Amino acid sequence: MQSHLGAARATAALAVVVAAGAAGCSSSGGSLGSSSSGSSGSGMSATQELGATLQNTQSVKSFDSTIDMQASGLPTGTSGGSSGGTMTMAGSFSEQRQPNVTMQFNASTLEAAGQNVGPMDEVITPSAIYFKMQAMSSMMSPGKSWMEIPLSSLKSGEGAGLSQLIGQAQTSNPLSQAQLLAGATNVKTVGTSTMDGTKVTELAGSEPVSAALGKLPSSLRSSVGKQIQTLGISEIKFQVWADGQHNIRKMVVNETGGSASMKVTMTINSLNQPVNISVPSSSEVQQIPSSDLNGGGM
Repeated sequence: MQSHLGAARATAALAVVVAAGAAGCSSSGGSLGSSSSGSSGSGMSATQELGATLQNTQSVKSFDSTIDMQASGLPTGTSGGSSGGTMTMAGSFSEQRQPNVTMQFNASTLEAAGQNVGPMDEVITPSAIYFKMQAMSSMMSPGKSWMEIPLSSLKSGEGAGLSQLIGQAQTSNPLSQAQLLAGATNVKTVGTSTMDGTKVTELAGSEPVSAALGKLPSSLRSSVGKQIQTLGISEIKFQVWADGQHNIRKMVVNETGGSASMKVTMTINSLNQPVNISVPSSSEVQQIPSSDLNGGGM
């Protein structure tokens, strides 16, 4: 049971990280035109187009998206440890920020360290995390399908670390870590195409991590910097697809350095539209004991 609970908590933490920084690690497939440099179709330079698009992310109130991530060279221990861990994840992510920050992540595929721990559903509210995993079905009481982690129970040890991740996700603007890209200076326009009937412009570039961190809000700089430092990430390469209103429609960020690499694909399906997030009812949930959350069995 302890190993299953540990995997579940690590999975929950991963989903929170994705929630807080999905736009800082996003990708797309397919070519959008032949490579060229200079201005975008809007008449702006590529750097100006990227800046306007990143600025727009700060006003997003809700969004639906799909996410795909591949990572390798991850620390294998809960406090860092040796590297070499791998992770593959694919699913959908929704967030609404009013009246309260609520997020939902549904992973159709989730593999970590060579083990298939998916599928998984997760809901994050201001007071709790709820998650449902097929791998944990045998641990559930009759009639219960969701595990609940009340945020008030995350007090110390690794539980406190998870609480900090959740807090970061809840207080960050949607797609806030897209601001990591604001330090890029070698941005170019790759081409244009159509996405769901809307014309989009593809921008591409790269930047050292030091420049990226300097553009983050101070409230995020320390926590994100620690995550990147732990992974040994030194360079960020990215592609951004923006529509005529300077909204991100699709994005890819490859982060590399040392032995670690990470690539996450994010496609934005809707912005500032109602999202359907269903919080499990009390009759469906089973709480994880606080002793398991704060170093007593996980």
